[in-house]
Amino acid sequence: MKKILTPVAILVSTFAVTAAHAEAKVDYFTGVDAGVNFGGKSTQKNSDYKLDQKTKAAAVYGIHGGVTIDDHHRVTLGYNHSEQELKKAKNSDHDDIPGNKSDVDTVKLQYDYVYGLTNNINLTGGAHLGYKWYGKSQDTGKGADKEKTDQHMNGMIYGLQTGLEYNLNQWTFGTEIGYSWKDQNRYIGDGTHMKNTGEGTFLTSVSYHF
Repeated sequence: MKKILTPVAILVSTFAVTAAHAEAKVDYFTGVDAGVNFGGKSTQKNSDYKLDQKTKAAAVYGIHGGVTIDDHHRVTLGYNHSEQELKKAKNSDHDDIPGNKSDVDTVKLQYDYVYGLTNNINLTGGAHLGYKWYGKSQDTGKGADKEKTDQHMNGMIYGLQTGLEYNLNQWTFGTEIGYSWKDQNRYIGDGTHMKNTGEGTFLTSVSYHF
């Protein structure tokens, strides 16, 4: 957690100082998100073989809040929930590897630069840093064991995003697409390590400005 908290603390401190400046314009907001995660995969690897299992596209939904400073610099803290479901695969011996699913919770700190295209339309882009928690996993498919196990893949995420938004009075309606790299791996025994690779996310959002 230390390697997560350090850059987060630096980012938050920087913008807290900026916001405290006498001439800074500060806009607070809160809202909800809904969208889909896609394009991820999980890799098992040891000295004898490598196995990739793709993830199914999954719905994601959450809440967020933050501050925009001087109309251009936005910092957002968000939480979302989704599900990771791995597709069925075959290993190097052509044995069936069952699918697997687990709930996923994410906390993410995000910075965006806001560029006004018109009075009501903005283009945004920036970077994010966060952490994912995985719940108990369960095999899927015909004849799968229904018992859930603690095979979590907790770890950091970091990535880039860009979006387009429309402002209407105190409301903002936005869309965003991003990509997250993952630092999530675990040892599953017999010399085998399992690792999650990156994934894309498409989100729509509604925010209210105070």
